[in-house]
Amino acid sequence: MDTRTTLSNTAEHLLRTAGPDGFSFADLAAAADIRKASVHYHFPTKADLTRSVLSGYIKRFWASLAAQENAAPDAKLAALAELYRDAMADGSKLCLCVALSIAPGSLADDITQTVHDFHKDLVNWINAALGQDDPQLALDLLASLQGAQLVARSFAGTATFNTIANAAVQRALSS
Repeated sequence: MDTRTTLSNTAEHLLRTAGPDGFSFADLAAAADIRKASVHYHFPTKADLTRSVLSGYIKRFWASLAAQENAAPDAKLAALAELYRDAMADGSKLCLCVALSIAPGSLADDITQTVHDFHKDLVNWINAALGQDDPQLALDLLASLQGAQLVARSFAGTATFNTIANAAVQRALSS
């Protein structure tokens, strides 16, 4: 694996576990066994690093949902819930956009806007998956999935997430 990829992967892990203020370029340099100046060579600022990591994360997220394009609504929403569950790992991580949403004051405005746009697009995707035009229903499901990550993180496991997410998906499908 090349240095840039190692730095991106390490940064994504740290963003999802500690948040944007929870690590430094020195932490990245130590993890990649390089000098701190070398981190700056690949990513001049933390904002540049965060933009790159976020862009890759969003592309992977949408690619996963694109695989569900022809699926039934229940399968689409189950796949969405699975993405959020898998993003938690063992309860130690959050979806990158959830982690970044927690600390908007620490982010460059364009990064905050990218996260906002991602959430708007996700609400639209949920509406399309349900075959409805009910932004509130889609927001409720999104809030439940993201909130389930936060609650489950407190309980350090996925059982709590699964209980909350499954109930939220069923509510959305029955509306």
